[in-house]
Amino acid sequence: MRPLALAVVLLAGCAGHRGTAGSGDQPAQLTSLSEVSRLVTPEGRPRWIHFWALWCSACMEELPRQVAWARQLRAAGVDVVFVDADGFAKADQVWAELERTGAADVAESALLDLSLDANDVTPLLSRDWQGLLPATFARRADGSSAGQVLGPASAEDFLRLTRAIPLQLPGNPSQGDKP
Repeated sequence: MRPLALAVVLLAGCAGHRGTAGSGDQPAQLTSLSEVSRLVTPEGRPRWIHFWALWCSACMEELPRQVAWARQLRAAGVDVVFVDADGFAKADQVWAELERTGAADVAESALLDLSLDANDVTPLLSRDWQGLLPATFARRADGSSAGQVLGPASAEDFLRLTRAIPLQLPGNPSQGDKP
């Protein structure tokens, strides 16, 4: 895990425009704390938010797992957002990686500019998060936290978070179902 050196997280371009899953849109650029807040706040549906970067070896190692999980989550009605921390200068490389891994087809995407202060951004997600990558956050439809994984996520972490949302995924007994 490496620390995320944020200075201000930025979602730019057209207001409300994001790299929407399956749309062919490149990642949106975050431009204000209010945009970051909107990105991480569910809109009546659970939301899975994954922070990663090309320079982060643990992020790159887990990206295929995150993409596979994103497919399951989308099928269960969860909004999935992949937020990259490489900055706007790497937008083309980030998009190429999202397309190569299939993430562009299953998750909204956004780029962080490295000009927002991490001390302003990280509390929007968790008071425990110090900006280390990778980091994954699950939000229930009401906006409350269903949990987080600070560092690479395992299959057990995925099941723990989906149970806390709660979701009914194949192989994920929850809400009183028998295993």
